[in-house]
Amino acid sequence: MKTHHIVTLMLLTLTGILRAGAQQPDEFPGMDHMDRLNAQKIAFFTNRMQLTTEESEKFWPVYNEYQKKRMDIQEQRRQLQVKYTREQSVLNDAEILQMADQLIELQVEETELAREYHEQFKQVLPIRKVLRLYHTENLYKTFLLRQLRERAANIRQGRRR
Repeated sequence: MKTHHIVTLMLLTLTGILRAGAQQPDEFPGMDHMDRLNAQKIAFFTNRMQLTTEESEKFWPVYNEYQKKRMDIQEQRRQLQVKYTREQSVLNDAEILQMADQLIELQVEETELAREYHEQFKQVLPIRKVLRLYHTENLYKTFLLRQLRERAANIRQGRRR
């Protein structure tokens, strides 16, 4: 689960870098940075998963709903961890136990959500593309991390000049 936190932090950092004005070709003119990231993600997934128009029409509403629910759970977990970090020196054992239990419950909730949406994905996509979805999610995380590193390096080089 630590990987989710690292990826979330990296995505937030990437968003900050994009908003800070990192120079890049304008693939999606007229869109703000978050809309561009979303359009980039849709293009990446659609291409890598080789989605047909019909599959896309069925897949994206389900996937977007899943992502929203998943992000909500991840945000709850992040808030819990922030609270612990901020208050750990004043929390008693009972409060720490409660927070630990909540953290595990959120992880279970996220796993149950993945199981629920796995069944829904199987209803809207061929099984080969469902498995390709999971692979594509990992490829996309790697792609974003690589972009983040490149943009950060470009920003550092720009400051050195």
